[in-house]
Amino acid sequence: KDLKEFPEKSRQLYGELKRLEKYDECLALCDQVLEKYPDNISALLYRGVIFLDLKKYPEAIADFERVLSAAPQFYYVWCLKGRCELFAQQYDAAIESYRQCIKINPYISEPWNFAALAYFMCDKKNVAIGILNFGIEKIENKKDLLFMKGFIEEHAGDRDDALMSYIQCQILSPEEDKPVSAEGIF
Repeated sequence: KDLKEFPEKSRQLYGELKRLEKYDECLALCDQVLEKYPDNISALLYRGVIFLDLKKYPEAIADFERVLSAAPQFYYVWCLKGRCELFAQQYDAAIESYRQCIKINPYISEPWNFAALAYFMCDKKNVAIGILNFGIEKIENKKDLLFMKGFIEEHAGDRDDALMSYIQCQILSPEEDKPVSAEGIF
């Protein structure tokens, strides 16, 4: 496979265009690189991110799958693919993508949070809470996981458990003076 890097000049232009939200131009730039280098993982990744931003989930998933076929250990691409699947309500696929990410790098909060959310969306609250509890034991930055745990507990009607999770979250980040609950528990 031709895995040439996304040319530096193209990378800089892409960054500037994305910052300016000129998505059509970003896509055109990625397509131009992919015409010359069809398996360029950087261009596929950048194009997939643009498709994600544009809520074109099937196109994003297809690009992320091509990246993962060339670089299956690229854990953050598993997260991006899972996010697309979650937003497209493909919960089983999202759970599997987040499992792959956690296998590769269990020390970041995003795959734990979103895997739990996908399980919750499938009416598997206890599995979601179990995943979050396991993640809380594994990773250093527990605040995001505690917030998601509180969110799930709150939306499942477990107000007391939610309050405890939100309090733990607040204890870990006392410098934040905003309420931690989207529903305004505090």
